[in-house]
Amino acid sequence: MEITTILGIPAHPLMVHAPVVLVPLCSLAAILMIGPSWRSRIGWVAVALAGVALVFTQLAIGSGEALEESVKETRLVEAHTEMGESGRPWVFLLFVGLLAVMVLGLWLRRRAATSGVALGSNPTAVLAVAIATALIGVIASYQIYRIGHSGAKATWSNVKIQPEREGGERE
Repeated sequence: MEITTILGIPAHPLMVHAPVVLVPLCSLAAILMIGPSWRSRIGWVAVALAGVALVFTQLAIGSGEALEESVKETRLVEAHTEMGESGRPWVFLLFVGLLAVMVLGLWLRRRAATSGVALGSNPTAVLAVAIATALIGVIASYQIYRIGHSGAKATWSNVKIQPEREGGERE
């Protein structure tokens, strides 16, 4: 999916902000969800936010591909473009992991309720999936950071910022 502009400005710089904010937020949620009390409070919200992050990750990739055609091709732009798609699988795995933690927990609680067996507060299967998801979240956050940093370098590496003089004027 390629969206080239929004209100006359390139869509890519606007689209990238959602994954840049939401992926680390969902990663933090995944870490907190290792504990069952946090899982019940924030779990479904984290799943929804990870879904939004996944959609915007795809939109950022598509809008970046569209933007690439209209900017000067440099080594830094090429590196950013190559790196850009590497975040998508990690964000997808984060979404699937968060969803799996919630669905597995729900399924185990319902099974325990119908069988009359007491279920511990943090069953081993849910704990294992929650820990794996937290690790995936850390990797996803790092990937999004790397991609964003390479994009910032590609954008701003040739820009010289003028120091301010007294009175707030630029030289």
